[in-house]
Amino acid sequence: MEKEKHTFTEKDGFNIIFEMINIARGNAADSSFYFLLWGWIVVLCTLSELLLKEFTAFSYPHSVWLAVIPGVIISAVHGYKSSEKKGVKTHIDKITMFIWIAFLANYLILIVYMTKLNYQIVPLILMLSASATFLSGITIKEKSLIYGGLLIWISVFFAFHVSPNIQNLISIFAISCGYLLPGYISRNKYKKATTNKKDE
Repeated sequence: MEKEKHTFTEKDGFNIIFEMINIARGNAADSSFYFLLWGWIVVLCTLSELLLKEFTAFSYPHSVWLAVIPGVIISAVHGYKSSEKKGVKTHIDKITMFIWIAFLANYLILIVYMTKLNYQIVPLILMLSASATFLSGITIKEKSLIYGGLLIWISVFFAFHVSPNIQNLISIFAISCGYLLPGYISRNKYKKATTNKKDE
């Protein structure tokens, strides 16, 4: 008995395209969680550190960055639950994950050797953030992240020419526009797409 041959049709082509769009939307929605989480952590920690330096006699303003620890835990738990829910990791998932692993590795190197850079690492961290955000946007086809990455890159040029306190203000602006704004845009797009799908 001969095996039934399957002819690739135009309908199959459209189904594949729609499936890829749904995967990209799902990744954009999932990524929005991380951009919103880390966007708020970075903005609030940077602002808190700046205010403590300028308006208090607190000796350890950098200690506000301990908020990163629960952020890492929350990210890990969310990532684990998302992986279980999806079941299988797509190439898009893996590429996005490795983009941010590379960012984290470079970030940790900067933190370890920041004394050799006279603690002037804000522009360099922004540069790493810009690259990771831009590449994430390209990978999951989310324009708001692409533009966010470009905006953070532009902010780097200004950050190299100003004092540390102004660098912090630039960082708050850049992360707000590069992380938070795209995060909310991606989340709202996914919600609208999900609502429209239910209404059909």
